[in-house]
Amino acid sequence: MVSQGKPKNQDEVQVLVDKILKWRITFKHKRDNVLRKLKSDGFAGDLAKIFTFSHLKNKYPDFCPQYPKDETCHPIMEKDLNCYHCACPHYDLEDSPYEEGNRLFIGRCMIQSKKHKYVEHKGIHSRKQELYILSCEDCLIPHTLSFVQQMDKP
Repeated sequence: MVSQGKPKNQDEVQVLVDKILKWRITFKHKRDNVLRKLKSDGFAGDLAKIFTFSHLKNKYPDFCPQYPKDETCHPIMEKDLNCYHCACPHYDLEDSPYEEGNRLFIGRCMIQSKKHKYVEHKGIHSRKQELYILSCEDCLIPHTLSFVQQMDKP
């Protein structure tokens, strides 16, 4: 079994973790703003359907940097991609970064999706360890209408 622990010198790595956390918070604020707007407009329909890529890119073009490019961030058709859980609820940063052998990891998939993967980050050259960041770009679990409807039942 590989021992896990926090690295001793993590300043540069912590900057990356902080960027991911900041992005997640920014996303939540953007989503909350859309929800507030919908509420103030008296919307009482299915929120999951409002958060489709197709709908949001037309109604809220500043919600995501992918919208102006007209490109989805996951390998799914635009009409089927749901952006409500863009910041996946199964992406765990609780103990990031963590070490396994000579490797350093940021993020964990709490459900161990078969589509999750770690991508090597080559931007920090002062480290002797290899650095990997959890990438969910191939995972569709939180981006389907059925997932959003199931997760957000009262």
